[in-house]
Amino acid sequence: FEFDKVAIQSRPDARLKHLLKQFRQEAEEADRGTEEIRSHKIGAVIFTEWLGTLSNLRHFFKQLHQRAEEGLNFKLHFLKGGTGTDELRRIKEVCHREALTKGVFPILVTTPAGEVGIEMAWASNMVHWDIHTNPQRMEQRTWRVDRRIKQGSSIKPTYRVFFVNFAGFALVSRLKETVNQRWRTSSVQLGGEEEDYIHATSKEVSGSSHPVCLW
Repeated sequence: FEFDKVAIQSRPDARLKHLLKQFRQEAEEADRGTEEIRSHKIGAVIFTEWLGTLSNLRHFFKQLHQRAEEGLNFKLHFLKGGTGTDELRRIKEVCHREALTKGVFPILVTTPAGEVGIEMAWASNMVHWDIHTNPQRMEQRTWRVDRRIKQGSSIKPTYRVFFVNFAGFALVSRLKETVNQRWRTSSVQLGGEEEDYIHATSKEVSGSSHPVCLW
């Protein structure tokens, strides 16, 4: 068995392709009009468990830039363990600026290093690239963007949360059930109603190919 890393990296993940389609549609709506600056900030945060995902996404976006596609310019930023305070501050400032810039769409790819104490209200999309078995961990990540609701006039007080996966995989079904079971137990113990974290009624994004699920 030979592992051809170059061949794998040359084929971008189908999930990302469909996410970028959603981001382009959002940008087209936000960039309508004659103003030079958007009326509200848009962008995305992608949470992953793996450093390898950061590397693969970097490679894909480099290819995208080399093809010099017309239209939306995706600006990629990375956050991982060991990122210094000064660099973190710089990334936040750049993302806030790019989120208001027409024709630009900032994307921050982060490991669990971004879960605590980092404000990401500039982002209008939270992407759970990996489903963590602990729903509290996923909520902790979503809260980084949830602060968007309490921000000022340059923030549209809504955002989207994506769970991206490959449809029909038994592992995905088991992960989803594990997450929902833990969430139901926590909800009851905290005096709330018994409910699923990833609801059966979650909207599956239209236009996705059969092997890809965007919830």
